[in-house]
Amino acid sequence: MKLPQHDHEIRIFEAEGDNLADRFTVLIRFPETPEVLDCYGMSEGGIAFNQYCGDDVEPGNHLGTELNTIPNHLKQPILDRIGG
Repeated sequence: MKLPQHDHEIRIFEAEGDNLADRFTVLIRFPETPEVLDCYGMSEGGIAFNQYCGDDVEPGNHLGTELNTIPNHLKQPILDRIGG
């Protein structure tokens, strides 16, 4: 997925369960470093918890269910991360 006017590849996974601080795992591939996939843990809304988790995460089912669209409540926190 991509946000309008940005070339960053974005993948979002939603974890199952109640009361998860890091409900969403957001993977971002920056165009300047296409070999790196940065990982961020985000809460619902991406404000209460929004933490860089490294760049050695493998995408997959262990992160939860992959979403096909970027939830509206995560758009601004993601834009903040990519500098938009």
